[in-house]
Amino acid sequence: MIYRALIPTTLLLLLAAASLSAQVRIIDSINVRSESSSDLPIYGHFGVGEGYHDWVDGLVDFEVPFFPPSGLYILFQHQIDSGSPAQGLCVADVRGIPPTALEGEGDTFSVTYLMRIQRGVGRNIIFNFPRPFARGIDSVVVTDLNNVYYAHTFTTGVEEDTLKNDGVNSVYIKAYYNIRRYNSAAVEEMPGLASGRFAPNPTSGRLRYSQPLPIGSSIQVSNIRGEVVEMRQADSPETTMELSTLPSGAYVLTVRTRDGKLWDREQIVVAR
Repeated sequence: MIYRALIPTTLLLLLAAASLSAQVRIIDSINVRSESSSDLPIYGHFGVGEGYHDWVDGLVDFEVPFFPPSGLYILFQHQIDSGSPAQGLCVADVRGIPPTALEGEGDTFSVTYLMRIQRGVGRNIIFNFPRPFARGIDSVVVTDLNNVYYAHTFTTGVEEDTLKNDGVNSVYIKAYYNIRRYNSAAVEEMPGLASGRFAPNPTSGRLRYSQPLPIGSSIQVSNIRGEVVEMRQADSPETTMELSTLPSGAYVLTVRTRDGKLWDREQIVVAR
């Protein structure tokens, strides 16, 4: 089946560059997986940012599911444009920030995202935040559309919860944002983020970095539960990571310099 879906071409580029911009952009991701080992876990990106709107422009056709072969996929349902009630499906959903929040008035606000889920019959869904929330997010509440069969509040990230009702195929993700906290928090990580990325992603095993790595930096791979599954030290600028022994799925790769400062962090998928 072909869906008329929305993928803003600038959005995915901004996801990678968000931390390097002076503008306010708070973007995070929720990991969704099923209880079946044959279903690849999927990340859904959501957030707010200056320069974004409460609708998405740019129309593209694609076939669903467009992820690696799996019985599980997730997509955000979003308004097509500012003058239309029509809804389209997107791989990521980033909204505008209320002007009052940027002006220092009403600097706490919430945004609700609608996520569509497909998975096999009888398979429970696990919602997971594998790391602390992005700076500026206070909490995230996930509920079914009627707030009857499922409701859970995530308060810090690094936690997960299971949706046991296989009849729930859509959920609301309500994120509570705090611009004052975003502006006042220490920005320890922003200046050190590198512009290179690991590739290929998805990978069947071996990853290389597109720019020289600092010699002596540590490379750590964590699974969706936050458990470290692979680690090595960069002994040369062309250090590669061999992930062929890891099961297919989503992982978070973190690079830190010898003095412990964050150099890069990226979500990767191992697929075979």
